[in-house]
Amino acid sequence: MSGKRIKNAVGLISVNSIDYVEKLFNLYECGQPAVLLKDVTENKKINGISLTRIIEPKIKTGWFSLRYPAIALKEEIAQVSFTSGTEGEPKAIAITHGALDNTATRLVDAMHMDKSIKEYIGAPVNFSFGLGRCRAIAKVQGKGYLPPNGFDPIEISRMLANNEINAISAVPTLWRILLENKKYFDKTADRIKWIEIGSQYMSRDEKAELRKLFPSAKIIQHYGLTEASRTTFLDVSLENGALESVGKPSSSIEVKLNSDSKVCIKGPHLCSGIVINGEVHSLCDKDGWFETSDFGEINNGFLYYKGRADDIINCGGIKLSPEALEREVRHEVSELQAGFCISKVEDEERGEIPLIAVLKSYSDKQSLIEKVTINELKKLGLNISSLPILTLDEFPATATGKIQRKLITAKYKPISTLKSGRKTNKATSVKEVFEHIFKKENINQDSSFNALGGDSLSYVKASIALEEYFGYLPQDWNHLSIAELDAKEIKNTKSKSVETNVMLRCIAILAVVIGHSGVSFIGGGTQLLIVLVGFSLARFQSKNILSGDVWSSIYKYSIKILIPYMILVVSYFIWKESFSLDRILLYTNYLPFEGRSPVIFPAWFIQVLLQSLVLLGLLFSFKRVRDAFRRDLWLMSYLFLMVFILLRITFPYIYDTNYLYQRVPPIYLASLWLGWAIFFSKSSQQKAVTFITAIVLSFEHLGVSLISLWISVGSFLLLYKDSIKVPRILKVSLTIIAAATFYIYLFHMIFIHIPESLLKLNSPLINTIFGVLGSLLVWYLFDKLEIHRFLFEIPKHIKKLNYRT
Repeated sequence: MSGKRIKNAVGLISVNSIDYVEKLFNLYECGQPAVLLKDVTENKKINGISLTRIIEPKIKTGWFSLRYPAIALKEEIAQVSFTSGTEGEPKAIAITHGALDNTATRLVDAMHMDKSIKEYIGAPVNFSFGLGRCRAIAKVQGKGYLPPNGFDPIEISRMLANNEINAISAVPTLWRILLENKKYFDKTADRIKWIEIGSQYMSRDEKAELRKLFPSAKIIQHYGLTEASRTTFLDVSLENGALESVGKPSSSIEVKLNSDSKVCIKGPHLCSGIVINGEVHSLCDKDGWFETSDFGEINNGFLYYKGRADDIINCGGIKLSPEALEREVRHEVSELQAGFCISKVEDEERGEIPLIAVLKSYSDKQSLIEKVTINELKKLGLNISSLPILTLDEFPATATGKIQRKLITAKYKPISTLKSGRKTNKATSVKEVFEHIFKKENINQDSSFNALGGDSLSYVKASIALEEYFGYLPQDWNHLSIAELDAKEIKNTKSKSVETNVMLRCIAILAVVIGHSGVSFIGGGTQLLIVLVGFSLARFQSKNILSGDVWSSIYKYSIKILIPYMILVVSYFIWKESFSLDRILLYTNYLPFEGRSPVIFPAWFIQVLLQSLVLLGLLFSFKRVRDAFRRDLWLMSYLFLMVFILLRITFPYIYDTNYLYQRVPPIYLASLWLGWAIFFSKSSQQKAVTFITAIVLSFEHLGVSLISLWISVGSFLLLYKDSIKVPRILKVSLTIIAAATFYIYLFHMIFIHIPESLLKLNSPLINTIFGVLGSLLVWYLFDKLEIHRFLFEIPKHIKKLNYRT
């Protein structure tokens, strides 16, 4: 029907009234297409349709009995409806008499309706669902009741008691209200013979509860759209195994999924198309299939609705359906069946993250809703420590109760920047710092950084902001509540504190660059870097690892190392115009060097480190190991440190690795694990034992050497010194160099040769400057390009998600 113009059309103002339905049926009978207008202010040309007149129905409620008009010309346009507009602008959809009649006939057949029906219509009759009920009732010459004050469980209870009604239709939102008040129906529920549920999501448990409350009713739920009304039917009163679905297509209707898992529909109930400039343009492909914006799944012929494509949350490359996420949260906690919904907001690190909207009446459940949602996200491979929360008096919704998620997103005002004075962007309170970091308002004064679920990324941001606020960084600030931090003194200091592990990382990587620039006696920083990796792993990933989220945690730590490594490998392949599988698969350190330099390439440190992380992942894959660690973190850390030291000592006797320069994981796992054990050393006795063991390990490594000093001194500072004061001017530089450690390690060798090859200079100082600054430039460029976001998408191919794109 593409290109056909709509003629002789009449505008009908859309109001929830019996008079609206009567006038619409009269237009059907007269053969005049009805354009269903929002209000009288609409222009007389709607999408290019010329209207002969506009009818404004009177408000009329109560009982009605209508006759459905017999139409001979089924292919003529009966009405132009507008989509409900939950997302974007409503579209003008043209529907024929034949399509409307097909839907009404299938509905009557599915519900076994007859003329004895006396229905309480809970949905507005000027929307697709309520109007469809009116057509079905008129088809069987039954009676309908349009409540004057909207859906009212008390009124329904009274009318049941008086045998006035025997059928109810309502959307899931309204059925939940009725189920909360089911005590009013104890003695009369068996008088209900017919129930239809609207096409919004309703859980298996809710449907089962509704069936239990109304045991004598034929209960049907449908799935459909304005463009394809009541495509599937689910007989809730009979079905058990597929209650979570929205049923099967009926009669001549067909349903399938396309390659993107979107629902496609074919059948005589489909609309003719969308109206553009007064002409009807088909929405179907050449084979008659209409592609919806809904994701779905088909199992044993049953369609499972998985959410709208418009609502999808792209969180770090993982696609989430807010409806599916809501469903899982409600499944985990039965008391959360209502009072919250999920939308999305933009996020600097992940692109988009879920936004939790909570009704004020459910504000006491806010923490529980967030906790359960975060746990559900972890099952999908997303470790998010906190989620933004919005409190509302009511959710924005259409007249039929469909949540308008985009409007919820629009209502959220992110705390994107710290509130600032006229001359500074310094925070004005500790609470403000935490609200900014965790993107939440009204954080409780008793909350601490750890209690709010802080992670490594938010730790760095919060520490910088708090130091700006206090003039120094309070000791153990991450364990203190906001109230306890507020009690701390604010100082103006000329120096700044740098965390010891940050300072050591900076010194160690500078030592590597200086050593390669010609000052050979300063080497050994790489050994300390391995210890620092273990310390960082324990600090920021141990909680997730010990909770069972092993491989996701290992992956997310490893990817930060893999990024610069793969950049170098690809560059190396292009330069040499050759390809080597061993460098891509990270096992070059197990191959003889055969005269090649073991320093410049293949970057043995990165390969050994990543191989060691995989071995640690295998270790923690055993639940018994994780359970043992949770019982006593330091003791188990120390015992495994001794095991790895023993492995380091014995391995060369089992497998001669001299030709590999001993650059294999069994030799360095002890150094990595030393950092882990240092982090969990809390008491003075634990610290003393760990330090003595560190000295033993450092001298065992290569005998008495500079390397021994690096490991011994580094371990001592990590154990006994939390931070080191430096001049303000140095802190930013130290932090940047520490953050770019792995980029500097890999790229400095390229840049230290520039002075000699291009400028004919051979100075260790100049080489060092070029090596550091050049590597920092590479780090800056790739950080701005956000390569890490692309790489973080990889886990989605490993984990099972609700759906894929």
